[in-house]
Amino acid sequence: MKIFHTMFLIIVSVLIVSCSEAQTKSEVAIDGKGGVLEKVNTEEFYDISRMDGIQIIDVRTTGEVAEGKIPGARNIDVMQWDLFVKEVESLDKSRPVLVYCKVGGRSAKASAYLKENGFKEIYDLKGGYDAWSQENRN
Repeated sequence: MKIFHTMFLIIVSVLIVSCSEAQTKSEVAIDGKGGVLEKVNTEEFYDISRMDGIQIIDVRTTGEVAEGKIPGARNIDVMQWDLFVKEVESLDKSRPVLVYCKVGGRSAKASAYLKENGFKEIYDLKGGYDAWSQENRN
């Protein structure tokens, strides 16, 4: 009985560790055309933002941006859809794009649009600017 109990505890421990590690890894969606949409945490977002040729898009409202933003980000408000679509046309589809909003909802919508419109690499910040600022990334 003691062996069974010990084995049970080991199995449960392994499962708990596996689940917690799986939650920290990025979520990646690849379409048939090779486009990649990846949800990244703040550390991954920071690392990618330091690479050459990166386009960073802040899809929040101008009022939200006035409270702070990620360095190097260009504000393209997704709530002003027609303007958003027009501004996106000026981006380079072959260069990676980092996208964020306040908590992640609007950036998911914007990222899906980018993917549907031929962008090859899109990275969406999990938790948005709130997660970024909570980690004092600025």
